Amino acid sequence: MQIKYSLLLGVLLFISCTSKENKLYQSEKVWHYEAEYRSADSLFNYEIQMIPGGMFLLQQKIKWIVTLPDSISTNEFLFRSESTTGFKENDSKIWLHPPRTHQFKYITQLAPYPQVQFPLTLGDTISGSINMVSNWGEWNGKSSKYWLVLTDKEYSPVYRDTLWVLKGEGVLGKDTASVTHRFSQTQGFISSVYKNNKGEYFEMKLKKIE
Repeated sequence: MQIKYSLLLGVLLFISCTSKENKLYQSEKVWHYEAEYRSADSLFNYEIQMIPGGMFLLQQKIKWIVTLPDSISTNEFLFRSESTTGFKENDSKIWLHPPRTHQFKYITQLAPYPQVQFPLTLGDTISGSINMVSNWGEWNGKSSKYWLVLTDKEYSPVYRDTLWVLKGEGVLGKDTASVTHRFSQTQGFISSVYKNNKGEYFEMKLKKIE
């Protein structure tokens, strides 16, 4: 009985390790982004961390830490927030909740979330809707519609990898937000560039993974 138990435990550990090795977003790593928000009268430069790990409401869990450094006092922040949400990663897809806070809260909520389907095929389209449950002001109780198309792939000498380009738009009533995501199969989502019909602009760009 002890031998059977040990064999079963060994098999489970092997499966667990193998599955973990095949996952892009591993809990031991932290994704560091630099980000910029612009509007007609505002400019904010953020530092953003994404930390995967654990489970959240039957989904894999990520934590977003968003800070707005004080340019005068190096150890102070003008703004800081932490939020925990879910993502999905399996053999057929990767789907992430983006960070949604401060000045860029609405633009990242309305635009299509970062997501890819496997195998990656140019021309593939992802479409769906997002329900605005609460804390979204005039959007509360409404649903947006979005589409996201895998339009291109390009080699990046900066990241030393091929990046897959996804472009799409989200619509809710008269509000629209477009996005261009770039995805690396070895480093995840490298960048996201957002624009909306109110003249707001938001960009996240990967600095390092550690």
